[in-house]
Amino acid sequence: MTGLGKRPGKLMRVLDGLSRRSPALASFVSRTIDALLNGAIILTALFIAVAFVRSSHPRFSAPTAPPKQGSDQVGRKISLQGVDWSKSEQTLLMFLSTQCGYCKKSEPFYRRLSSQITDHQKVRLIAVFPQSSDEVRAYLDHAQITVDDTRQSIAAANLNIKGTPTLMLVDKAGVATNEWIGLLSPADESDLLTRLRVR
Repeated sequence: MTGLGKRPGKLMRVLDGLSRRSPALASFVSRTIDALLNGAIILTALFIAVAFVRSSHPRFSAPTAPPKQGSDQVGRKISLQGVDWSKSEQTLLMFLSTQCGYCKKSEPFYRRLSSQITDHQKVRLIAVFPQSSDEVRAYLDHAQITVDDTRQSIAAANLNIKGTPTLMLVDKAGVATNEWIGLLSPADESDLLTRLRVR
């Protein structure tokens, strides 16, 4: 038997000896051990429940870390069901979620961005959400964000988007030219507006 297997037996002998010498102390130690074991069981159950809930939620509904620019998407040909990239010089894909805290914080910028884009032959905005189209429309209307089209994230499953918000700029040929992930800094917002040629 290994040392690990011998320890419970040693513990039982120690507790048995303690109960003969001091029954009150043995009772206290026994109750304390029971409480600690019950607490460990409850914590384990909570960790399992949290892991289950996280794994069953849409892949990019949780907020992401602060922004980082660039990813393995930049330079790749992007395929999004039903989208004809040649309809505009650039298309900004906005991967958002109605449950995303950083998306909510970014609403003023998205509102400003959508109001500044007036030539939709030059720039189109397409919002991609994991939620239903009714929920998305209500969210965009409430936030006063105007987009040219919306898609559900299932149509973009091949893009391997890791979190929301993610903004991806795609050219006329369907190639991703830039990507911004997370809450944008003022410098990142300015960079995006410059790349879209809007001010």
